[in-house]
Amino acid sequence: MKQISEFYLGVEGGATKSTAILADGERILAQRTGKSLSYHNIGEAAVKKNLQTLLSPFLKKGSGTKLYAVLGFAGLDTKRDKEIYRKIVGSVLPKNSVFEVVNDAHIALEARCPGEQNRILVISGTGSTVLGQSKNKEAKSIGWDFLFGDEGSGYEIGTKVLKSAIQSWDGRIQKTVLEDLVLKEAHCKTMEEFMPKIYHMFRNQPGALKHSVADFGKIIDQALEQNDWRAREIRDEAVAGLLQGVRAVAQRLDIQDARFCIGLMGSVWKMPGLKEQFKKAVGKEFPLALFSEKQEPGAWGAILLAKKLT
Repeated sequence: MKQISEFYLGVEGGATKSTAILADGERILAQRTGKSLSYHNIGEAAVKKNLQTLLSPFLKKGSGTKLYAVLGFAGLDTKRDKEIYRKIVGSVLPKNSVFEVVNDAHIALEARCPGEQNRILVISGTGSTVLGQSKNKEAKSIGWDFLFGDEGSGYEIGTKVLKSAIQSWDGRIQKTVLEDLVLKEAHCKTMEEFMPKIYHMFRNQPGALKHSVADFGKIIDQALEQNDWRAREIRDEAVAGLLQGVRAVAQRLDIQDARFCIGLMGSVWKMPGLKEQFKKAVGKEFPLALFSEKQEPGAWGAILLAKKLT
């Protein structure tokens, strides 16, 4: 049997779940899923514990072999974030490991557009971000969390769904099916019952608010199936917000008139018609843009980056 001289580890550490892949130079050897790896949400000690649980079988399998690893974390945006994650990872991996920690958008970009000189990634999940790279330059737009810039995200869509439901109920806008769908989702009979329930959750579980609001965004799919006017508007606004992010990144990288790969990632792209309308809008403004068809997970992008560490 051929002796494996080195292993490659890729980790996608999200705010709600995590994925890890172990590979050698030719194939995937194992894959595991685990809990949140966001220290902003659960604290450093919990991240270390969850990472140890996620990687323990891998580290036993690769004991005594050189390990090259890249770990992408949601919310790794500052120097302090990087320092904290490096400390956590360094305490979990074997001492002779070579590793790097990056924002999870970087590993997703590698997964969607590997080897491309000009490339842009558009993430639309609970949060959103647009990240682009060209030669040695990098640019980012949106992705500043829900207070400062999460356009086209599940959270923003959920917020608009909730506000539209209230506005339909109190007469500020014409009736939308979102009003009834929100009450059904919340298991409430009236808006008077619903609103205190949301504020109570905000006071008692502030850390869960963002994800809970984003969950309400998912009911827009049902409203679109009923051809609801406000649901169509919200979808159009999401397309416009994400397109604005792509435009900003392309201009800062000076690739707006060049060929570039564009990849999509995130659960919101499952919304009926969203991907199709976005592709049409991008194609109209950037005719040389080519959409990636790759569907590999972000953790695979981390493996590709890990191989560059050797």
